[in-house]
This record gives sequence, structure tokens and C-alpha cells, in this order.
Amino acid sequence: MYGLNLEQFTGLYDKNGEEIYEGDVLTVIDPNGEREVNCVVEWDSGASAYTYEPEQGYGHFDVSSIGWAVAMGFSFEVIGNIHENPELLEARNG
Repeated sequence: MYGLNLEQFTGLYDKNGEEIYEGDVLTVIDPNGEREVNCVVEWDSGASAYTYEPEQGYGHFDVSSIGWAVAMGFSFEVIGNIHENPELLEARNG
């Protein structure tokens, strides 16, 4: 029997109009056009929001929600997901 990985739709879309799901691996583009790759979308029950974690962490913020980031001028591009593209996490974790 094949394993089934259910991913929740976040209600948000990437810069190409692709739906963003929990477990997706994203490239994050900041308002200055700089890119951060291999950020994973996760549900944070404490924040009640879908979050992403850049490789270097959140800096001076406790949490970075996708909705907040979009409002601040960030954009996202889905490059895969953790179930079909585990190598993306291996590249992240080095």
C-alpha cells in the first residue's frame, strides 16, 4: 500500500499563481529582490498561521507568517515539497 501525505492548502498563492500547501518548499524573494531558498511551509498553532523558516532563522522576529510576509512585499515561488523532493531539505541542511 502506498503512503498518503495530505497537505493543507494555505489559501495563498506564489508569484506564479501556484497554490501554496503545507509541506511545500519555497524560494522567498524579499522586497529588494534577494532570494532565500529552501524554506518549508509549516502550520504554527501558537501563531495560528502558516509560517516559513529561512535557513538563518527568523532574525529578530519570533515567527514569520506567509501572510505577513506578503503584506510586507515578500513573494514566494514553490520549488517542490518535502514529500516528493526530500533532496531540497538535504541541500538546506547541508
